[in-house]
Amino acid sequence: MIRRIITVESTHPLLKSTVRSVHFFSLTRFPPKNSNEERLKPPVQGDPVRRINGYDALLTECIDRRALDDGRGVHGHMIKAGFVPRVYLQTRLILFYVRCDSLMDARKLFEGMRDRNIATWTTMISGCSRTGHDREARDLFVRMLGTGKAVIVS
Repeated sequence: MIRRIITVESTHPLLKSTVRSVHFFSLTRFPPKNSNEERLKPPVQGDPVRRINGYDALLTECIDRRALDDGRGVHGHMIKAGFVPRVYLQTRLILFYVRCDSLMDARKLFEGMRDRNIATWTTMISGCSRTGHDREARDLFVRMLGTGKAVIVS
């Protein structure tokens, strides 16, 4: 399998700054054939798998750069487009907000989630702990134990 990296020299419509590089295997199921236009199509259009991968790639870039405004733009685009992310993408959004030191936004998103998995709980708990909110982290851990989602290894 060949991994193709394409550098995008223009600003992506969802980001204020230039996207440095994109792994196009993460944005499309198949590598583009001949058309440059096809390569530069916004990654958040089309079938659900492509949209999830596109949003994930954009969030990863925002997490890596700690780009709070850009990530909020991606999150806002999801909402405006009527895209309802599954637990994985919601957890990535929480991670994004935590990494950008916006614990209030992360917590708001977390509390609004209908379903949470162990990764979601861990992301939120570690985010609280990282930012010095130890009591909040402990309270979340106790709540997680009450849901039966915790795995305790001794």
